[in-house]
This record gives sequence, structure tokens and C-alpha cells, in this order.
Amino acid sequence: MRISAYWLAVLAGLCAAPARALSIVATSPDLADLVREVGGRRVRVVEVLTGKAPPRQEAGRPGVVRSMRHAKALVYFGLGFESSFLGELLDEAANPDLRSDRLAGCRGPGCIDASAGVVALDRPSRTPAPRTRYRLGNPHYNLDPRNGRAIAGAIEEGLSRVDPQHAAEYDPRLNAFLSRLKARLARWKAQTSRLQGLPSVSYNKDTDYLTRFAGLRVVADVEPGTGAVTPARLGQVEGKMRAAGAKLVVCPSGPAIATCRALAARVGARVAAIDLIGGMSPGTDTFLDFQRRNIQSLLRAAAPPRR
Repeated sequence: MRISAYWLAVLAGLCAAPARALSIVATSPDLADLVREVGGRRVRVVEVLTGKAPPRQEAGRPGVVRSMRHAKALVYFGLGFESSFLGELLDEAANPDLRSDRLAGCRGPGCIDASAGVVALDRPSRTPAPRTRYRLGNPHYNLDPRNGRAIAGAIEEGLSRVDPQHAAEYDPRLNAFLSRLKARLARWKAQTSRLQGLPSVSYNKDTDYLTRFAGLRVVADVEPGTGAVTPARLGQVEGKMRAAGAKLVVCPSGPAIATCRALAARVGARVAAIDLIGGMSPGTDTFLDFQRRNIQSLLRAAAPPRR
């Protein structure tokens, strides 16, 4: 049977057609950026959180539920970071590859836990730890730029698992990102070298990964674990600041800023506002820009006042 030239051309076009991009959901802009860094043209990424509104409000957007329903994979922080919204979102999406799990957050072949290779701070000796701020460990590991290596590595492993036919493309892209990250880390370490041992106060332990990277000496946390910030507590922290000569308050961006500024004003200190995910400030949707913004915030607040 003879096949016309027209149908031969059609068949040839079908064979040469590029593979359809994988639909991926990531829970924050900085995670989404790392998925794009590793996945390139092989991925199409939708973000659950944008950093512009409360998490439960953003997670409830119809487009997010629809994207989760059809996603091939979910990239998430784990360690309980998404506990306020992820279970409900996964249940509503009803994607058989992405099932809600009380401890792990997500269970199924499409779940990519970005914390897989991270050495988490405050990890309890038993899991989960009751009546503590972090039942599974501190989930804000994205604030230490060095953890970009482990996060991107977990994403590369996950994409290779759900898309094995293109696994050979993900490793070179991972290495290209790691090369750029290495150069940035050297620059940021040099910039923060003057902060080594500088006495400071943190609002809570959410920012511990960043203060550790910068070498700050945290003399007190304003928020005492799971307790409330009372006037008596603020007085105690103020005393510790005066005793240590601390002139820097490291504070998560958001509602806590007002308390941090009031405390800083009492002792003549300055506040470094730290974003917990990318996208909270303009121009911080990428992992590297998010890190740059937070480090610059630390450096500005710790700089000697102009005379």
C-alpha cells in the first residue's frame, strides 16, 4: 500500500514533536524557580503561594486546586511548613499521585519533598515532638543560601523519578545552577564576614538558618517558643540586649515587625526584616534574588549609623 507524501509528512511531524512539558506545582516562588532551573523547558510550574496574601487564602484559589488536580508532581518544603493548607488542598484536588499525609504532608509517586537532603535545625529526638514550635524540625531552611544545593538536588532527583526518559537533561541543568550558586555563596560569605559574632536578637527561631549563615550571635528570642510575647518578656529581652550591646533585631517580615520596631526603638537598635519565602518583596521571585534581598537587609540594618 502506497502512503501519500502528505501523510508521510504528518507522521514525521508527530515523531519529531517535542515532549509535552510536565505540570508541576510548587508551594512557593523560590521553590518554583528552582524547579525551572533544573527542569528548563521540560516543566511548567504553578505556585501555590505568592508571598502576597495569607497562605490559606492563596491555597484556596480555584486555579491552584485545578493545577494540583492535574499535576505530575508537587515540590514542597515539608517539615510541616505547609501544614496549615496542604492537606485540605490535596484532598480537594483528589490527584491519586499526590495524597495528603498528616506527617509527611504529601504521599505518593509525585511528591517531591525539598527537605530530603537538608540537615534541619531543631529536629526533635522523637517524631513528632508535641507542644513545640517545630514538631518535625525548623522548616525555614530556605533562608540559608547554602541549602540551595540540597533543595535543587532533591528537585533533580524527584524530576528524574517522575520523568525518567528525560533524566539525562536534568543533571547538567542542576550543575549549571550549582555553579552559579557557588559564586554567589562566596560573595555573600565575604559580605557577611563583618557580622561574625555580632550580638543580635531574633523575633523567633524562624530566621535561625540565616543568622547562622551570617555568623550572628543571637542573645535572645523575643517570642519564647510557643508562648506569647508579653510586656514582661519584652522587658527581659531588652535587658539582655543592653547587657550584650545588641543593636540588631532580626525579624520575619509581616505582623511581627511592629513589635520588633518597638523593641529596637527602646535600645537604639535597628531591624532587619527577613522574608520567609520568595515573592514577598518585589524582585525576589527567584531563589538567588530572594537570598540577596535578605542578606542585604541584614547588612543594611547592621551597618553603623551615618553621622
